Amino acid sequence: MDFIKIMLYTAADGRAKWREEPIALGEGNPQSMLSKVLAASGYQLRHSPVGFRSQWHCTPQPQWVFILAGEMEIGLERAARAARPGDAVP
Repeated sequence: MDFIKIMLYTAADGRAKWREEPIALGEGNPQSMLSKVLAASGYQLRHSPVGFRSQWHCTPQPQWVFILAGEMEIGLERAARAARPGDAVP
């Protein structure tokens, strides 16, 4: 079983694109499938009001966004993706 990590990255042509990358859930047991321990250096919590829209920007470092409630859409030049509760977008 795999967890599908949705990656937003900069391709060789300089454009932002989406890529799906599987992370194996090969540890634990059938009731609690786990990945290997992943490195982390910190976390930050955020709440945005309904209708919030940010300006186009690049993040200064890679980050994960875990959607706990509501919905978030990330738009690229040619493709947008909606994230809903339970989704993770790095």
